[in-house]
Amino acid sequence: MAKAEENNSGKKQRNFPKQKTDEYEKKNRFVEFFSRRAVQQWVIIITFLIVPLALLFIFTYLPLFDMVGYSFFKWNGTSKEKTWIGLDNYIEVFTRPEYLKVLKTSIYYFVGSVVQIVLALYFATILNQKIKGKNFFKGVIFFPSLLNGVAVGLIFLFFYKGGVTLDSVLTLCGIPQEVLPVWP
Repeated sequence: MAKAEENNSGKKQRNFPKQKTDEYEKKNRFVEFFSRRAVQQWVIIITFLIVPLALLFIFTYLPLFDMVGYSFFKWNGTSKEKTWIGLDNYIEVFTRPEYLKVLKTSIYYFVGSVVQIVLALYFATILNQKIKGKNFFKGVIFFPSLLNGVAVGLIFLFFYKGGVTLDSVLTLCGIPQEVLPVWP
């Protein structure tokens, strides 16, 4: 197969057939290409993004496309019979006042959520700068989050207090007061 020949230095060198060296060079270029750090980073990024993007498409965009398709039919959602009505559903939504009220409410909450996100990003950016009283403002912004836990704790404290809410409900259900445990 491979013949040995002497080169200029007097050493014998093996000559491989042209086809095998081409395959080796292709494999070597392939390995060399994927051994670069930037290529490895992109391969890792794409590999980790495949599953979340597939789930996003399957559970978000596919149902959205199905809903748009269903909107052109009159269908009760369970029968196999669908009647094509075209844009009649859209005409009904935009002409009936009840639907317009619902649409206005949805737009109101959408605009409110956008304003909330913009304000949150603005405050986060401002509070990451070197300003006087930064920790005070962080505390003021975080304080309402603490109130929720305190309120729930007080409600449960009052709910389980002896002779008050839970005990009253249980005695209305026919359980005698003497049998009820003493709540801590």
